[in-house]
Amino acid sequence: GYTHETSEEDKKTIKLVREWFDRNKKHRSTYDEHWLDYYKMFRGKQWKEQRPSYRHSEVINLVFQSIQSSVPILTDSRPRIEFLPKEPTDMELAKILNQVVESDWEQGNWTLNLVEMVYDAHFYGVGYAEMGFDSDLEDGEGQITFPRADPFYCFPDCNAKGVNKQSDCFQYAEPIDVRLLKKRYPDKAKHIKPETVDLIHGDKTDLDQVRFKSPVDAKTIVEGTSAYEASYRDRTILLTTYLKDDAYDEERKDDKNPETGEVSTSFIQKAKYPNGRKIVTSGGVLLEDGPNPYDDGKFPYARLLNYVLPGEFYGVSEVEQLQSPQKIFNKLISFALDVLTLMGNPVWIVGTDSGVDTDNLFNRPGLIIEKEPGTEVTRQEGVQLQPYVLQLIDRLAEWFDGISGTNDVTRGVRPEGITAASAIGELQEASKTRIRLKSRLLDAFLQDVGQMY
Repeated sequence: GYTHETSEEDKKTIKLVREWFDRNKKHRSTYDEHWLDYYKMFRGKQWKEQRPSYRHSEVINLVFQSIQSSVPILTDSRPRIEFLPKEPTDMELAKILNQVVESDWEQGNWTLNLVEMVYDAHFYGVGYAEMGFDSDLEDGEGQITFPRADPFYCFPDCNAKGVNKQSDCFQYAEPIDVRLLKKRYPDKAKHIKPETVDLIHGDKTDLDQVRFKSPVDAKTIVEGTSAYEASYRDRTILLTTYLKDDAYDEERKDDKNPETGEVSTSFIQKAKYPNGRKIVTSGGVLLEDGPNPYDDGKFPYARLLNYVLPGEFYGVSEVEQLQSPQKIFNKLISFALDVLTLMGNPVWIVGTDSGVDTDNLFNRPGLIIEKEPGTEVTRQEGVQLQPYVLQLIDRLAEWFDGISGTNDVTRGVRPEGITAASAIGELQEASKTRIRLKSRLLDAFLQDVGQMY
Protein backbone atom coordinates (compact mmCIF):
# COMPACT_ATOMS: atom_id res chain seq x y z
CA GLY A 1 0.00 0.00 0.00
CA TYR A 2 0.91 3.66 -0.18
CA THR A 3 2.20 5.42 2.91
CA HIS A 4 0.54 8.76 2.19
CA GLU A 5 -1.87 10.55 -0.12
CA THR A 6 -0.45 9.81 -3.56
CA SER A 7 -1.64 11.28 -6.86
CA GLU A 8 -2.86 8.95 -9.61
CA GLU A 9 0.15 9.89 -11.75
CA ASP A 10 2.56 8.99 -8.90
CA LYS A 11 0.73 5.71 -8.28
CA LYS A 12 1.16 4.80 -11.96
CA THR A 13 4.90 5.57 -11.72
CA ILE A 14 5.36 3.49 -8.54
CA LYS A 15 3.39 0.61 -10.15
CA LEU A 16 5.60 0.81 -13.27
CA VAL A 17 8.77 0.61 -11.14
CA ARG A 18 7.43 -2.37 -9.16
CA GLU A 19 6.48 -4.26 -12.31
CA TRP A 20 9.99 -3.80 -13.72
CA PHE A 21 11.54 -4.80 -10.38
CA ASP A 22 9.47 -7.98 -10.03
CA ARG A 23 10.32 -8.98 -13.61
CA ASN A 24 14.04 -8.26 -13.29
CA LYS A 25 14.29 -9.90 -9.86
CA LYS A 26 12.61 -13.07 -11.10
CA HIS A 27 14.97 -13.27 -14.07
CA ARG A 28 18.07 -12.74 -11.91
CA SER A 29 16.97 -15.44 -9.45
CA THR A 30 17.93 -18.11 -12.01
CA TYR A 31 21.54 -16.90 -11.75
CA ASP A 32 21.96 -15.62 -8.17
CA GLU A 33 20.65 -18.68 -6.32
CA HIS A 34 24.13 -19.77 -5.14
CA TRP A 35 25.91 -16.39 -4.93
CA LEU A 36 25.98 -16.42 -1.14
CA ASP A 37 27.32 -19.99 -1.13
CA TYR A 38 30.12 -18.94 -3.52
CA TYR A 39 31.09 -16.07 -1.21
CA LYS A 40 31.12 -18.40 1.81
CA MET A 41 33.28 -20.90 -0.11
CA PHE A 42 35.88 -18.17 -0.65
CA ARG A 43 35.75 -17.20 3.05
CA GLY A 44 36.25 -20.84 4.12
CA LYS A 45 32.70 -21.57 5.37
CA GLN A 46 32.47 -24.72 3.26
CA TRP A 47 30.65 -27.27 5.42
CA LYS A 48 26.90 -26.64 5.25
CA GLU A 49 25.96 -29.15 7.98
CA GLN A 50 27.40 -29.01 11.49
CA ARG A 51 29.18 -32.31 12.21
CA PRO A 52 29.59 -33.95 15.65
CA SER A 53 32.51 -32.58 17.71
CA TYR A 54 34.45 -35.87 17.42
CA ARG A 55 34.38 -35.62 13.61
CA HIS A 56 36.71 -33.32 11.66
CA SER A 57 35.28 -30.54 9.48
CA GLU A 58 38.57 -29.22 8.14
CA VAL A 59 38.97 -26.78 5.25
CA ILE A 60 42.10 -26.42 3.13
CA ASN A 61 40.85 -23.53 1.04
CA LEU A 62 41.96 -24.12 -2.55
CA VAL A 63 39.25 -21.69 -3.83
CA PHE A 64 40.87 -18.88 -1.83
CA GLN A 65 44.30 -19.86 -3.16
CA SER A 66 43.10 -19.88 -6.78
CA ILE A 67 41.31 -16.50 -6.66
CA GLN A 68 44.12 -14.86 -4.73
CA SER A 69 46.54 -16.01 -7.45
CA SER A 70 44.48 -14.42 -10.27
CA VAL A 71 43.43 -11.04 -8.84
CA PRO A 72 46.97 -9.73 -8.08
CA ILE A 73 48.16 -10.58 -11.62
CA LEU A 74 45.11 -8.85 -13.17
CA THR A 75 45.68 -5.66 -11.17
CA ASP A 76 49.50 -5.81 -11.21
CA SER A 77 50.15 -3.39 -14.04
CA ARG A 78 47.50 -0.89 -13.07
CA PRO A 79 44.55 -1.00 -15.50
CA ARG A 80 43.82 2.48 -16.80
CA ILE A 81 41.50 4.47 -19.05
CA GLU A 82 43.29 5.93 -22.08
CA PHE A 83 41.88 8.35 -24.66
CA LEU A 84 42.95 7.99 -28.31
CA PRO A 85 42.56 10.75 -30.92
CA LYS A 86 40.27 10.06 -33.89
CA GLU A 87 41.99 12.64 -36.12
CA PRO A 88 45.19 14.72 -35.92
CA THR A 89 43.38 17.77 -34.46
CA ASP A 90 42.28 15.65 -31.46
CA MET A 91 45.85 14.99 -30.31
CA GLU A 92 45.98 17.85 -27.81
CA LEU A 93 42.51 17.09 -26.37
CA ALA A 94 43.34 13.39 -25.93
CA LYS A 95 46.54 14.34 -24.11
CA ILE A 96 44.63 16.64 -21.71
CA LEU A 97 41.90 14.05 -21.09
CA ASN A 98 44.52 11.40 -20.27
CA GLN A 99 46.07 13.70 -17.66
CA VAL A 100 42.66 14.58 -16.17
CA VAL A 101 41.53 10.94 -15.86
CA GLU A 102 44.91 10.05 -14.34
CA SER A 103 44.44 12.78 -11.74
CA ASP A 104 40.87 11.68 -10.92
CA TRP A 105 41.99 8.04 -10.70
CA GLU A 106 44.73 8.87 -8.19
CA GLN A 107 42.67 11.37 -6.22
CA GLY A 108 39.65 9.07 -5.91
CA ASN A 109 41.83 5.99 -5.20
CA TRP A 110 39.92 4.16 -7.95
CA THR A 111 42.40 1.27 -7.99
CA LEU A 112 40.93 0.01 -4.70
CA ASN A 113 37.38 0.25 -6.10
CA LEU A 114 38.49 -1.65 -9.21
CA VAL A 115 40.05 -4.45 -7.13
CA GLU A 116 36.72 -4.86 -5.31
CA MET A 117 34.92 -5.14 -8.66
CA VAL A 118 37.41 -7.78 -9.85
CA TYR A 119 36.74 -9.80 -6.67
CA ASP A 120 32.96 -9.47 -7.25
CA ALA A 121 33.39 -10.83 -10.79
CA HIS A 122 35.35 -13.80 -9.44
CA PHE A 123 32.77 -14.57 -6.73
CA TYR A 124 29.52 -14.04 -8.66
CA GLY A 125 30.58 -14.06 -12.34
CA VAL A 126 29.73 -10.36 -12.68
CA GLY A 127 30.94 -7.14 -11.06
CA TYR A 128 29.56 -3.62 -11.51
CA ALA A 129 30.87 -0.06 -11.45
CA GLU A 130 28.85 3.11 -11.32
CA MET A 131 30.22 6.07 -13.26
CA GLY A 132 28.52 9.00 -11.55
CA PHE A 133 28.90 12.62 -10.54
CA ASP A 134 28.76 13.97 -6.98
CA SER A 135 28.00 17.69 -6.97
CA ASP A 136 28.88 18.01 -3.25
CA LEU A 137 32.55 17.09 -3.71
CA GLU A 138 35.40 19.56 -4.33
CA ASP A 139 33.74 22.34 -2.28
CA GLY A 140 30.54 22.21 -4.30
CA GLU A 141 32.25 22.16 -7.73
CA GLY A 142 31.50 18.48 -8.08
CA GLN A 143 33.59 15.51 -9.14
CA ILE A 144 33.26 12.35 -11.20
CA THR A 145 32.95 9.22 -9.02
CA PHE A 146 33.69 5.57 -9.78
CA PRO A 147 32.28 3.49 -6.89
CA ARG A 148 31.67 -0.25 -6.84
CA ALA A 149 28.01 -1.22 -7.25
CA ASP A 150 27.10 -4.30 -5.22
CA PRO A 151 25.95 -7.16 -7.52
CA PHE A 152 23.35 -8.16 -4.91
CA TYR A 153 21.66 -4.76 -5.37
CA CYS A 154 21.83 -4.60 -9.21
CA PHE A 155 18.83 -5.70 -11.27
CA PRO A 156 19.38 -5.31 -15.04
CA ASP A 157 16.67 -5.60 -17.67
CA CYS A 158 15.63 -9.24 -18.03
CA ASN A 159 16.22 -9.03 -21.83
CA ALA A 160 19.54 -7.15 -21.65
CA LYS A 161 22.74 -8.37 -23.33
CA GLY A 162 24.73 -5.62 -21.60
CA VAL A 163 24.00 -2.72 -19.25
CA ASN A 164 23.38 -0.49 -22.30
CA LYS A 165 22.89 -3.17 -24.94
CA GLN A 166 19.31 -4.25 -25.80
CA SER A 167 18.42 -2.86 -22.39
CA ASP A 168 15.42 -0.69 -21.50
CA CYS A 169 15.91 -0.65 -17.73
CA PHE A 170 18.51 -0.89 -14.96
CA GLN A 171 17.60 -0.89 -11.25
CA TYR A 172 19.70 -0.51 -8.12
CA ALA A 173 17.97 -1.58 -4.88
CA GLU A 174 20.13 -0.48 -1.96
CA PRO A 175 19.33 -1.02 1.74
CA ILE A 176 19.72 2.33 3.53
CA ASP A 177 19.09 3.76 7.00
CA VAL A 178 15.78 5.61 7.17
CA ARG A 179 17.55 8.45 9.02
CA LEU A 180 19.96 9.03 6.10
CA LEU A 181 17.15 8.88 3.54
CA LYS A 182 15.08 11.46 5.43
CA LYS A 183 18.12 13.74 5.48
CA ARG A 184 18.53 13.35 1.72
CA TYR A 185 14.83 14.02 0.96
CA PRO A 186 13.65 16.39 3.74
CA ASP A 187 10.41 17.34 1.93
CA LYS A 188 9.33 13.65 1.87
CA ALA A 189 10.79 12.78 5.32
CA LYS A 190 7.48 12.33 7.13
CA HIS A 191 6.33 9.73 4.59
CA ILE A 192 9.52 7.58 4.60
CA LYS A 193 9.10 4.49 6.79
CA PRO A 194 11.21 1.38 7.50
CA GLU A 195 10.42 -1.37 5.02
CA THR A 196 10.28 -5.02 6.05
CA VAL A 197 11.92 -6.80 3.16
CA ASP A 198 14.15 -9.86 2.92
CA LEU A 199 17.28 -7.82 3.50
CA ILE A 200 18.85 -10.84 5.20
CA HIS A 201 18.95 -12.53 1.77
CA GLY A 202 22.38 -11.62 0.48
CA ASP A 203 23.75 -10.62 3.90
CA LYS A 204 27.38 -11.67 3.60
CA THR A 205 28.23 -10.70 7.19
CA ASP A 206 26.31 -13.60 8.74
CA LEU A 207 28.90 -16.32 8.09
CA ASP A 208 27.99 -18.16 11.31
CA GLN A 209 24.68 -19.50 10.05
CA VAL A 210 24.76 -23.23 10.79
CA ARG A 211 22.68 -26.12 9.44
CA PHE A 212 22.00 -29.27 11.44
CA LYS A 213 20.84 -32.22 9.36
CA SER A 214 18.89 -34.96 11.09
CA PRO A 215 20.45 -38.43 10.53
CA VAL A 216 17.03 -40.17 10.59
CA ASP A 217 14.88 -37.99 8.31
CA ALA A 218 15.27 -35.30 5.66
CA LYS A 219 14.78 -32.37 8.07
CA THR A 220 17.33 -29.55 8.12
CA ILE A 221 17.34 -27.02 10.94
CA VAL A 222 18.94 -23.64 10.22
CA GLU A 223 20.32 -21.68 13.14
CA GLY A 224 21.30 -18.06 12.41
CA THR A 225 22.19 -15.06 14.51
CA SER A 226 19.38 -12.73 15.53
CA ALA A 227 21.73 -9.73 15.47
CA TYR A 228 20.35 -8.61 12.11
CA GLU A 229 16.88 -7.95 13.56
CA ALA A 230 17.96 -4.82 15.42
CA SER A 231 20.26 -3.46 12.71
CA TYR A 232 17.70 -3.96 9.92
CA ARG A 233 14.74 -2.62 11.86
CA ASP A 234 15.37 1.01 10.83
CA ARG A 235 16.27 0.33 7.23
CA THR A 236 14.46 0.53 3.95
CA ILE A 237 15.16 -0.14 0.29
CA LEU A 238 16.11 2.82 -1.89
CA LEU A 239 15.22 1.74 -5.42
CA THR A 240 16.78 3.79 -8.23
CA THR A 241 15.36 2.98 -11.68
CA TYR A 242 16.85 4.15 -14.99
CA LEU A 243 14.37 3.66 -17.78
CA LYS A 244 14.03 4.17 -21.53
CA ASP A 245 10.53 5.60 -21.37
CA ASP A 246 8.31 5.81 -24.44
CA ALA A 247 5.93 8.39 -22.88
CA TYR A 248 5.26 11.41 -25.10
CA ASP A 249 3.72 14.88 -24.88
CA GLU A 250 1.46 16.40 -27.54
CA GLU A 251 2.47 19.88 -28.58
CA ARG A 252 -0.08 22.13 -30.30
CA LYS A 253 1.14 24.09 -33.28
CA ASP A 254 -0.85 26.89 -34.96
CA ASP A 255 0.09 27.88 -38.53
CA LYS A 256 -1.34 31.06 -40.07
CA ASN A 257 -1.65 31.26 -43.85
CA PRO A 258 -0.15 34.65 -44.83
CA GLU A 259 -2.40 34.94 -47.92
CA THR A 260 -5.82 33.96 -46.56
CA GLY A 261 -5.20 34.63 -42.88
CA GLU A 262 -6.66 31.19 -41.99
CA VAL A 263 -5.19 29.43 -38.93
CA SER A 264 -4.59 25.67 -39.14
CA THR A 265 -3.88 23.67 -35.99
CA SER A 266 -1.71 20.55 -35.81
CA PHE A 267 -0.44 18.41 -32.92
CA ILE A 268 3.15 17.17 -32.77
CA GLN A 269 4.08 14.23 -30.57
CA LYS A 270 7.37 14.73 -28.73
CA ALA A 271 9.15 12.20 -26.53
CA LYS A 272 8.72 13.24 -22.90
CA TYR A 273 12.08 11.76 -21.90
CA PRO A 274 14.31 11.68 -25.02
CA ASN A 275 17.39 10.73 -22.94
CA GLY A 276 15.50 8.29 -20.72
CA ARG A 277 14.02 8.62 -17.27
CA LYS A 278 15.29 8.34 -13.69
CA ILE A 279 12.86 7.35 -10.93
CA VAL A 280 13.76 6.99 -7.23
CA THR A 281 11.30 5.27 -4.86
CA SER A 282 11.27 3.86 -1.34
CA GLY A 283 8.36 1.66 -0.33
CA GLY A 284 5.25 3.43 -1.55
CA VAL A 285 6.90 6.86 -1.73
CA LEU A 286 8.01 8.53 -4.95
CA LEU A 287 11.16 10.51 -4.10
CA GLU A 288 12.37 11.58 -7.57
CA ASP A 289 11.00 11.42 -11.09
CA GLY A 290 12.61 13.19 -14.01
CA PRO A 291 14.84 12.87 -17.07
CA ASN A 292 18.05 10.83 -17.05
CA PRO A 293 20.69 13.41 -16.00
CA TYR A 294 23.25 12.03 -18.50
CA ASP A 295 23.19 13.56 -21.99
CA ASP A 296 24.07 10.34 -23.84
CA GLY A 297 20.98 8.62 -22.37
CA LYS A 298 23.05 5.73 -21.03
CA PHE A 299 22.49 4.01 -17.70
CA PRO A 300 25.56 5.00 -15.61
CA TYR A 301 26.71 1.45 -14.86
CA ALA A 302 29.33 -0.84 -16.39
CA ARG A 303 29.57 -4.63 -16.17
CA LEU A 304 32.73 -6.68 -15.60
CA LEU A 305 32.53 -10.39 -16.45
CA ASN A 306 34.72 -13.17 -15.07
CA TYR A 307 34.05 -15.66 -17.89
CA VAL A 308 31.61 -14.98 -20.73
CA LEU A 309 28.39 -16.90 -21.30
CA PRO A 310 27.76 -16.18 -25.02
CA GLY A 311 24.53 -14.26 -25.58
CA GLU A 312 23.79 -13.89 -21.87
CA PHE A 313 24.08 -10.94 -19.51
CA TYR A 314 25.68 -12.78 -16.56
CA GLY A 315 29.07 -14.46 -16.49
CA VAL A 316 30.46 -17.59 -14.85
CA SER A 317 31.70 -17.40 -11.26
CA GLU A 318 35.19 -18.67 -10.51
CA VAL A 319 33.77 -20.72 -7.63
CA GLU A 320 31.02 -22.41 -9.66
CA GLN A 321 33.30 -25.08 -11.17
CA LEU A 322 35.63 -25.28 -8.17
CA GLN A 323 33.15 -25.94 -5.37
CA SER A 324 32.61 -29.63 -6.13
CA PRO A 325 36.33 -30.64 -6.14
CA GLN A 326 36.84 -28.37 -3.10
CA LYS A 327 34.15 -30.24 -1.14
CA ILE A 328 35.59 -33.63 -2.14
CA PHE A 329 39.05 -32.45 -1.06
CA ASN A 330 37.74 -31.28 2.34
CA LYS A 331 35.91 -34.57 2.87
CA LEU A 332 38.93 -36.72 1.98
CA ILE A 333 41.16 -34.75 4.38
CA SER A 334 38.55 -34.77 7.18
CA PHE A 335 37.62 -38.45 6.80
CA ALA A 336 41.31 -39.43 6.81
CA LEU A 337 41.77 -37.42 10.02
CA ASP A 338 38.66 -39.12 11.47
CA VAL A 339 40.27 -42.54 10.86
CA LEU A 340 43.56 -41.43 12.44
CA THR A 341 41.77 -39.95 15.47
CA LEU A 342 39.39 -42.85 16.06
CA MET A 343 41.96 -45.55 15.39
CA GLY A 344 44.59 -43.78 17.49
CA ASN A 345 42.15 -44.26 20.36
CA PRO A 346 40.75 -47.78 19.74
CA VAL A 347 37.73 -49.35 21.42
CA TRP A 348 38.02 -51.33 24.70
CA ILE A 349 35.93 -54.47 25.25
CA VAL A 350 35.38 -55.02 28.96
CA GLY A 351 33.31 -57.85 30.48
CA THR A 352 30.59 -56.63 32.87
CA ASP A 353 31.96 -58.93 35.61
CA SER A 354 35.63 -57.95 35.13
CA GLY A 355 35.63 -55.61 38.11
CA VAL A 356 37.33 -52.90 36.00
CA ASP A 357 36.14 -49.30 36.35
CA THR A 358 35.89 -48.19 32.70
CA ASP A 359 36.28 -44.54 33.73
CA ASN A 360 39.94 -45.35 34.44
CA LEU A 361 40.61 -46.60 30.90
CA PHE A 362 42.00 -43.31 29.60
CA ASN A 363 44.75 -44.84 27.42
CA ARG A 364 47.74 -43.51 29.33
CA PRO A 365 51.03 -45.14 28.18
CA GLY A 366 51.99 -47.95 30.56
CA LEU A 367 48.47 -48.11 32.06
CA ILE A 368 48.06 -51.15 34.39
CA ILE A 369 44.64 -52.80 34.49
CA GLU A 370 43.65 -55.22 37.26
CA LYS A 371 40.73 -57.53 36.49
CA GLU A 372 38.88 -60.46 38.04
CA PRO A 373 40.22 -63.92 37.15
CA GLY A 374 38.42 -65.61 34.24
CA THR A 375 37.13 -62.37 32.80
CA GLU A 376 38.17 -60.50 29.67
CA VAL A 377 39.46 -56.99 28.97
CA THR A 378 40.72 -56.52 25.39
CA ARG A 379 41.51 -53.62 23.12
CA GLN A 380 40.51 -53.65 19.43
CA GLU A 381 43.22 -53.10 16.87
CA GLY A 382 42.86 -49.89 14.80
CA VAL A 383 42.04 -50.00 11.07
CA GLN A 384 44.88 -48.79 8.86
CA LEU A 385 44.35 -45.77 6.59
CA GLN A 386 44.28 -47.09 3.03
CA PRO A 387 47.34 -45.86 1.03
CA TYR A 388 45.19 -44.87 -1.98
CA VAL A 389 43.49 -42.14 0.12
CA LEU A 390 46.64 -39.98 0.22
CA GLN A 391 47.27 -40.63 -3.49
CA LEU A 392 43.70 -39.54 -4.27
CA ILE A 393 44.17 -36.31 -2.25
CA ASP A 394 47.30 -35.50 -4.32
CA ARG A 395 45.50 -36.36 -7.57
CA LEU A 396 42.53 -34.20 -6.60
CA ALA A 397 44.81 -31.20 -5.97
CA GLU A 398 46.14 -31.62 -9.55
CA TRP A 399 42.62 -31.79 -10.97
CA PHE A 400 41.68 -28.68 -9.02
CA ASP A 401 44.62 -26.76 -10.51
CA GLY A 402 43.56 -27.92 -13.98
CA ILE A 403 40.01 -26.59 -13.53
CA SER A 404 41.11 -23.32 -11.89
CA GLY A 405 43.78 -22.58 -14.52
CA THR A 406 46.36 -21.73 -11.84
CA ASN A 407 49.23 -23.94 -10.77
CA ASP A 408 52.52 -23.82 -8.88
CA VAL A 409 54.25 -21.86 -11.67
CA THR A 410 51.50 -19.19 -11.57
CA ARG A 411 52.03 -18.90 -7.83
CA GLY A 412 55.77 -18.37 -8.27
CA VAL A 413 56.94 -21.88 -7.27
CA ARG A 414 59.84 -23.29 -9.31
CA PRO A 415 58.75 -26.49 -11.13
CA GLU A 416 60.64 -29.65 -10.20
CA GLY A 417 63.18 -30.99 -12.69
CA ILE A 418 63.38 -27.74 -14.71
CA THR A 419 66.36 -25.49 -14.10
CA ALA A 420 66.70 -23.42 -17.31
CA ALA A 421 65.50 -19.84 -16.74
CA SER A 422 64.09 -19.58 -20.29
CA ALA A 423 62.06 -22.79 -19.86
CA ILE A 424 60.62 -21.54 -16.55
CA GLY A 425 59.78 -18.20 -18.20
CA GLU A 426 57.94 -19.96 -21.03
CA LEU A 427 56.06 -22.13 -18.54
CA GLN A 428 55.01 -19.04 -16.56
CA GLU A 429 53.77 -17.37 -19.73
CA ALA A 430 51.83 -20.49 -20.77
CA SER A 431 50.31 -20.77 -17.29
CA LYS A 432 48.66 -17.35 -17.65
CA THR A 433 46.34 -18.16 -20.57
CA ARG A 434 43.25 -17.92 -18.33
CA ILE A 435 44.54 -14.64 -16.82
CA ARG A 436 45.03 -13.15 -20.31
CA LEU A 437 41.39 -13.89 -21.17
CA LYS A 438 40.26 -12.14 -17.99
CA SER A 439 42.56 -9.23 -18.81
CA ARG A 440 40.77 -8.77 -22.15
CA LEU A 441 37.41 -8.74 -20.37
CA LEU A 442 38.79 -6.14 -17.96
CA ASP A 443 39.85 -4.02 -20.97
CA ALA A 444 36.32 -4.29 -22.41
CA PHE A 445 34.89 -3.16 -19.06
CA LEU A 446 37.25 -0.15 -18.89
CA GLN A 447 36.27 0.70 -22.48
CA ASP A 448 32.65 1.17 -21.32
CA VAL A 449 33.76 3.10 -18.23
CA GLY A 450 36.05 5.37 -20.30
CA GLN A 451 33.30 6.29 -22.76
CA MET A 452 30.97 7.25 -19.90
CA TYR A 453 33.78 9.18 -18.22
